[in-house]
Amino acid sequence: DYCGKHGRWNCVKAHIRTHTGEKPFNISPFEILLSRTLRRHHLVHSGEKKHSCPICGRRIARKDNVKTHIKPYRFSSSRSAVFSIV
Repeated sequence: DYCGKHGRWNCVKAHIRTHTGEKPFNISPFEILLSRTLRRHHLVHSGEKKHSCPICGRRIARKDNVKTHIKPYRFSSSRSAVFSIV
């Protein structure tokens, strides 16, 4: 018994590996990085935009790009937007 997490068997089985340290696949750190990079890059082509700017409402695919998008607003003298946490 581990942490009590539940869900579909294949997801639970994969999660249990975080507790046991089992690594059934021989994957190099480079391949893991490449996989993450490819998943992130896929957002460019999928059109999925989960995040939005709290100032202007523009929809943005990646959270780190929201931070980049907001930077110019910090130095703007006229802030007419209202910030709210959704």
